[in-house]
Amino acid sequence: AIEAAAAGCAVIASALGGLPEIIHDRRTGRLLAPGDAGALAELAAELLDDPAERDRLGAAAARDVRERFAPAALLRSIEGLYARIRGET
Repeated sequence: AIEAAAAGCAVIASALGGLPEIIHDRRTGRLLAPGDAGALAELAAELLDDPAERDRLGAAAARDVRERFAPAALLRSIEGLYARIRGET
C-alpha cells in the first residue's frame, strides 16, 4: 500500500494490521472492513467512476508518504524515539 500511495495511486485497503497507519480513510485512500468483498467492489466502482476523487486521493496519498516516510522524516522519528528512551524529552 505504501508503494502505491507513494506512486500517487488511489488505494483501497482493509483496515487491518498497519494499513490504517498508512492510509487515512477518505483523506489518502479508502479503508474497509477485512473480508468485505461487497464493500471492496463498491469502492472500486466508485473510484473507477470518479476520476477527480481518484486523483485527489492519489495526490494526497503521495504527499502524505513523502512527508511521513521520507528518509529525513524517519530519521527525526527515530531520533525522537531514542531521546524519549534516554529520558531527554
